Parts: sequence; structure tokens; C-alpha cells
Amino acid sequence: MAQGPGRRVRLGRAWRRLALACLLVGAVVATPTIAWAKFTSKTSAAVSAGSATLAAPTSIAFSGTCPNPGTGSVKVTFTNASRATSYQVVLDPPLGSNVTKTTTSGTTGATFSLTRDGTYTVYVTSLVQNWSSVAATKSFTC
Repeated sequence: MAQGPGRRVRLGRAWRRLALACLLVGAVVATPTIAWAKFTSKTSAAVSAGSATLAAPTSIAFSGTCPNPGTGSVKVTFTNASRATSYQVVLDPPLGSNVTKTTTSGTTGATFSLTRDGTYTVYVTSLVQNWSSVAATKSFTC
């Protein structure tokens, strides 16, 4: 096209539009490539898992006095279980509600008051944080 004294060619605006379109196409093409590179980088970390068994206490023993007449008491002792950090000792009386105590040692044990004659059952469970063993059970009669 020939330019005369009164005619101007506006190529600047067309070139700007073309450049902007090229930039947008480049961004649309490059963004998934960059994201793919980010998600496909490889790293490794050491992970280990294991399992353990928490045993119930053994050798439950009783010492104390029966309530003839009045109130008696019983001390429950047992052999500590490997890995246990505490123990839950539950006394199930012949009548009434169970009584629960927590101890950190089987040799220290737990002491309970006895209020009537009959058969009492004791359940001792090993504990480590929120893990527990099956309960060891033993009964005695006053």
C-alpha cells in the first residue's frame, strides 16, 4: 500500500494484538508443562513400619482381709508385662459397680476396699499410650 500525505497505516495496533495473542498462547502452552515438571520430580524418604504385641500381666496375686465383720481390703499384685507403661486394674464385686484403678507397676499393685462376702473377679490390662492388652483375669472368694 502506498502512503500518501494524508494516509496513515496503523500497523502498531495490529502488531500489539498479534504480540498479545502470542503471549497468551505461550502462557497456555507453558503452564501445564511447568506444572507437570513440578509433579513428576522424584524424591524419596525413609519410612519404616512394624508391629508389636502387648502382653497381659501374669501371676496375679491377692493379699488382704475379708469383710468379716465390717470392711476388708485386698491388694492386687502381678508380674509386669514387657513394654507396658501402666496397668488398669478392675475389681468386679459380688454386688454393686466395678471399681477401676490405674497403676504404673505390678509390684506396687492396687488396693481395694471390700464391703461384703462373696466372689470378686479382678481384671488386669497392660497399657501403652492408647493401646491395651487383653485382660488377665483371676477371682477370689471371701
